[in-house]
Amino acid sequence: MHKKHTESQRGGAKVKLLLGLAIAVILAGVGVIALGAYIDKVVSEGYEATTYLVDYHAKFAFPVVCLIMSLLGVAIAARSGVKEGLAMSVVYGIGVAFLYWVFHSFCLSLGYGGVLPVWVAAWTTNLVFLCVSGFLLLHAD
Repeated sequence: MHKKHTESQRGGAKVKLLLGLAIAVILAGVGVIALGAYIDKVVSEGYEATTYLVDYHAKFAFPVVCLIMSLLGVAIAARSGVKEGLAMSVVYGIGVAFLYWVFHSFCLSLGYGGVLPVWVAAWTTNLVFLCVSGFLLLHAD
């Protein structure tokens, strides 16, 4: 009798996990207003909404990356000049974009896990790359 009870609990946990993953996939394409309403619903029902809050803040933080990457591109171009050529500029651009993506994903993961507050997890990457671009602009030739 006890064995059936634990098996049904495992089945229930699997169903909850699958439902959670399905909701996460559905919310990936959801707008800010709908996500905010869903967060309110989840919190009012007494559930943990940390992952949704991180996604909510990330939806505001991620569009700022266009400005930051533009500043960083100008800083790299001003620093390297013509001597390195177009190929190296493209390599720098791809490398910086990859580093941004890895660091942004890492910070969001820390937010999902509760290690960082949700707004810090979403905005840290932008702040770090903004500081790097400011430093490079100040020390450009």
